[in-house]
This record gives sequence, C-alpha cells and structure tokens, in this order.
Amino acid sequence: MCSSRSLTAELPVEILLRVVDYLDSVADILHLQQTCKLFDNLIDKSTDVWRSYLRRQCAQHELFTPSYNELTSPSDFKKAATSSFRFVKAHGRGATSDYMSTSYHKLELSYPPIGAKRRPEPVPLDATAIWIVPGGRYLITLGSQWLSVWDLKEIPVPTLLLRFPIKPCLFLLYAKVVDDQTIRILYEVEVDNTNPAFAGDTKYEYVWLDLKLSKQKQWSARITSQIFLSLPVQFVPFKLSLLREKIVIVFEDRRGFSSGISFLWDHVSNRYTCWRADLPDLANLSQVILRDDYILYLCHIKGIYGVKVPSTNHQVVSEECINLWPILSPVQPDFYTRNDPSNLGGDFALMRLTRSAGFRIQTIDDKSFNYEFCQKQVNGEPMIHRYHFSLDAKDPSKSILKPLDSLTFRGPNPDLTTLYDLSGKIYEICDSSIPMAVIWTNKQQASISLLPSLADTMSKGGSNPKTEVKLVPWGEYVHAPPGLTEKYSLCPASGMFAVLWYDEDGRWEIDSSSGTGVNIYYPI
Repeated sequence: MCSSRSLTAELPVEILLRVVDYLDSVADILHLQQTCKLFDNLIDKSTDVWRSYLRRQCAQHELFTPSYNELTSPSDFKKAATSSFRFVKAHGRGATSDYMSTSYHKLELSYPPIGAKRRPEPVPLDATAIWIVPGGRYLITLGSQWLSVWDLKEIPVPTLLLRFPIKPCLFLLYAKVVDDQTIRILYEVEVDNTNPAFAGDTKYEYVWLDLKLSKQKQWSARITSQIFLSLPVQFVPFKLSLLREKIVIVFEDRRGFSSGISFLWDHVSNRYTCWRADLPDLANLSQVILRDDYILYLCHIKGIYGVKVPSTNHQVVSEECINLWPILSPVQPDFYTRNDPSNLGGDFALMRLTRSAGFRIQTIDDKSFNYEFCQKQVNGEPMIHRYHFSLDAKDPSKSILKPLDSLTFRGPNPDLTTLYDLSGKIYEICDSSIPMAVIWTNKQQASISLLPSLADTMSKGGSNPKTEVKLVPWGEYVHAPPGLTEKYSLCPASGMFAVLWYDEDGRWEIDSSSGTGVNIYYPI
C-alpha cells in the first residue's frame, strides 16, 4: 500500500486524476482505493473522477444522460456510477442467503384527474407494458389508452411527467435511447380482429413514436410512422430485427405449409418490401438478424441462411391496409453456413425453439458478431449456447460459424421450474460488459440468475453461470402470468428491476384493492 510519503504523493493532483481516468472499470477504481490511501482520499472527494466514469458509462451503454442531471456531490456520482457493480455484488452476496440485498417498493402509480372542478380520486394506472429507461431515473408505461412517462426519483410515489394518447398497446417491441433528448419506441397495436370487415384475415398495426425531453425539462411525444398489414389468419409475427431505420419482421405460418413471410420496413423513408424466404429449416428458426447487405436467418440446429436485402420493388407505405400474401413468390437463400448439430450438446435436437426463448447478440463489426440463445433440454434443464459468425463479404458461401461454449444451469429450487426469458429483449441494453439475467418464477416468488457476459466468455474461454438468488416475494394477492416476459423490465446499468402485476381475475394490479401497479427493485 502506498503512503503519503511515497513519490506518488509528490505528483500534482491533475496527474493523479489522469491515472485514475485510464482505469477501465469500477472494480479497478475501488481496488486502487483499497490499496492506496492517497488515491482513496483523492477519489472519494473528487466529483470529476466519478462524473468522468459515469459519462463513459453513458456513452458505452447508451444510457439516458438526463437521468443524472441533478447529481451534484461526489457521493451522488459514485452511487450512480457503481449501481451496476453493486447490483452484481448484491447478487453474489445473496447466493448464500435467502434474499438478494435490494430495496423493494410497490410503486403508487395513478393518473391525476384532468379538468375536474372538484378533486376526485386518481384514475388507476393503465398499462400493458413497461420499460425502465437505461439509467434508472424514468419509467415508461404503455396501455390501452396512454403512453406515460414517470419520474422514479421519489420512490414509492413517482411523478407523472407525460401522458400521451395512443392506440391500445399489445406489445412493446423496441425502445432505445437515441441521444440525450430522444427516446424511440416501436409497439404493436392491439387490433380487434373480430371485426366482420376483416373477412377472415388477421390485421397487424405497428407504430413508431419519439419521446423528447426539452432543455426546459418538458416531455413531449410524436408519432413518426405507422403501418397497417393484412395477412391470412395462419400467419403470426415470430421474429424481428432492427438496424438503424429499418426493421424486418418474420411472420410464421403456424400450419407449417409455407416458409412464412419476411417484411422489411424503412420507417424513415416510409417504404417497404416483402418476400417468402424458401428455407427448409424455418421451423427451427431461432432469430432473424438484419445487416446492411443481408438478412440472416439463424436456425439453431442447422446453421445460418443469408438472403440479400432486396434493392428493388420497394413500395411507399400508404394509409391503407397492405395485403402481403397474394403478391409474394419464394426467394432462395443466397448462401448457407452449416452448423454441426453435435456442437450443441444436450438432448433437444427435436425440440422447437420457443418464441419466448432468450437471444443476445454482441456485434463486433458490420460483418461479424457473437450470439447466444437459450433452449430447454428434454429433461427440462435450460442450456445457453454461444456462437461466433463471420460473414465473408467477397464469397458469402465461405462465411464461418463456430461454437464458443455451452452452459447448463438449474433453477434455484424445485418450486421455481419455469424459465421465462432472458432479460435481454431486443429493446434492452445488455451489452458485452454486463451480465445477462434469467427470470424464474412461480405464483408467490421470483428468482433472478446472472449469467456471464459475452465479453467474459470470450476472454476466459467459457465461464460457469452465477448462482441463482431469490428476490423478495411477488406479493400476497398476485400471481405470475404466463406473459411475464412482456411485463417486466431490467436496467442492468442501474440494477433496477420492475415488474408489472396482475391479479387472479386477469387484471394487472398490485393487490386486490389498489388497481394496476408496478413493483421496483434496486441495489442498496
């Protein structure tokens, strides 16, 4: 341990701060504090150290920087910068105890009355989807009538900052921090397909909207694009992928008679095109990935099929309903990169990868990436498989697909046997430096498992999953619904975890008397 009499003590403060600035992680900074008293005093009292590290976190993990605008003291910045680190540490400590060391609150979310002369009771929350904005300060809810933005600063009674009228939300498909003023959201509208005018087809509607936070701290919302599709009743949306302004959605044929429909939509130019990819293994499709030149269809047993992004036949999106099916003809894949099924390990070769199975991707560059997916084995135990794919731009048929490792893990106890999802949905930031979480649940309690990050796996040649740790009980009057994967949000950067509850009658609420509500967890 260095002392105040060492040569280090004679260096100017500016030089010492530059040394700290070169450190890559919170763990490195805290380790330096523990081994050198001089640095311990300097770092603990320095707003600049923790502010600088927090800025790096915001840039690297695409956090919403206004979440931290009101921080002032070194302790404020340190608490924010170390949230993710403390979340992982709390998880580790919880492995040897009954519960994870988190704070827990039932949020009191309700809409204040609008335009009333007298003061009636607040209206219960209308929500079918939730999202914690990366940074942990703001919560977004979408429901049958409203999109709402809440400030979580004063837990357990958040402040309603914006209520924007929307069409009924069925699923939140995508949410992303664009910059320090803008959040972009894509959601699927709940369409009434019992309407006789639909003549047996199924209608789908998708809406893009932008949320803006002005310099005067005022929130606003604006719908930027929307589209209305019509497909035969046997087709359902199965997988989607986004790349900048484009989104590709694969609609699955539930009868298995065709290869499904791939729909590509540029919501900025407001143009679309679609095709039927003639793939022999679409039944084993685990994910679709959109790249600049190709749409990649990942079939977890067989390999990867590549279809070149169509450069022609792009139609302008109109306000009318677009009928996809009659105009399509099969498209052959441009290349196929085979996977040896023996690389997967486990006994589930005949099992279908479910729609709720987790998937995570780590982009290396525009031609290569690492990815992982989760699959339940015949014995019920889930297994995580990790792969590397590298596209050969000159000759795609020479592209490389190779396994990295596989991890098998078990639930925390026999009563919690349901693996709902990896938390890294397409609209959540769980990048290479942050562990992934797996949610287990039954009617009364939940557990969260942290898996190694992709970066850890790449550098260490494989790693074992973390021990499962229980969270606090769900609550006396609530039951975990089958659709839980669409009703929670984990912000790895802040360690905050929110769950949207419903009661036995199918209403989303916290208990039998309080209406719809949200539970929130965060590291102490």
